[in-house]
Amino acid sequence: MNLTTETQRAQRRIISFFLVLALVLCLVPHALDSQSPSPTASAVPPLPVVKVHPPAEPIRAVQLLTLAAADYPELDRRFQAFRAAGVNTVILRVFHNPGDRFLEVAQARSDRGVYFQNSQMPVVDDVLLPIVELAHRHGLRLFAWMTTRYADYGVEDNEELRCMAYDFATGRPAPARGQSVLLPEVQTRLVRVFEELARYPIDGVLLQDDLMLRHNEDFNPRVQNLYRLTTGREMDPQGFYRGVHPRGNGKYRVDHYSPEFWQWSRWKRDRLLDLAERLREAVHRGRPGIPVGLNLYYETALQPEDALAWFSQDLEAAAGRDFEFLCLMLYHRQMQKEMGLTPRRLFAVMNSGTERLLAAAGEPGRAVLKFQTVDWETGESIPSAELQRYLDQAARHPGVSLALVPAGASLDLEMVSAVYSH
Repeated sequence: MNLTTETQRAQRRIISFFLVLALVLCLVPHALDSQSPSPTASAVPPLPVVKVHPPAEPIRAVQLLTLAAADYPELDRRFQAFRAAGVNTVILRVFHNPGDRFLEVAQARSDRGVYFQNSQMPVVDDVLLPIVELAHRHGLRLFAWMTTRYADYGVEDNEELRCMAYDFATGRPAPARGQSVLLPEVQTRLVRVFEELARYPIDGVLLQDDLMLRHNEDFNPRVQNLYRLTTGREMDPQGFYRGVHPRGNGKYRVDHYSPEFWQWSRWKRDRLLDLAERLREAVHRGRPGIPVGLNLYYETALQPEDALAWFSQDLEAAAGRDFEFLCLMLYHRQMQKEMGLTPRRLFAVMNSGTERLLAAAGEPGRAVLKFQTVDWETGESIPSAELQRYLDQAARHPGVSLALVPAGASLDLEMVSAVYSH
């Protein structure tokens, strides 16, 4: 045996051992540090983990377009009457579009804007806090009902931010109502407003039904570029629509949509839901865990393909996101006229819409059914017996939530009590 060679091997083994030992000793302090945070690190509280959960009890709501009360004492009595009728939630309009009726207790300083303090939009009057406090005094939850796309208050004249619709008559995009909610700066502004809304002691938020895009919206040039960058495809209206026919009043019917159109519609759907989730997160930064929900057109449950084309809405996609509740607008008279239904058939279709919403929501507490109390065309109150028939049918589903819109001065609270208190 070569002793020199053997001695060299032994020396290398000893050196290797000490190198490994040194490495272990270097790593041990770091491992201990990760297990024992410094006093400075432990002083920073962890962010709250917000879990998706429906409201604690089924919602029995009235939705207020106006207060139907001239002053706070009258509003106090009205809230007391709501609670006595079994109402547990008031959904309050906290935005104001030109032409809307003002909340009666407000001293209006602007013809558009919101009813809470914020840094981004005009304030009509800051009346949200006293109204919330009155609601809480009577054991009522107050949900803020807030707009998105039409909240272009203060930036109405900025053409670059406008939603654009393809004009079938001219073959070119033209300005549409509201702002382009797919643009980053519009979304950032909305997020900030919802963060500031959540500084108030509200109990929930309902996103207005303007968070949608119709089948010929949004052709804003910057949105077109965004679509191109994220999908590699072009927005080609000439290829989207096949068999276009005028219907009168500037409206058009499309016989058939191309596969490219459906890809675009799904992209719009996903971007809108992404924004809605950002707004939910903004609310939860100020009010962790309070319910945040979407307004959905009845077509999302009953005519899913039409809902995706006409509104960029999809019930299954919305239910798969983290919203605490989903409001399906089952406005029976509107549905009867638009769908051409007999009373008997309407009853069955309403029940089908309820069942589909419940199936998609996964648990009854996430499902809110909204019913109209007035005829949208005539403005007349719907007879109590007619309305109660549909409410009773919906209430048979355990755990489902109900909402009445609007809750004007003529709302029959005895009828409401007969449904909500049982």
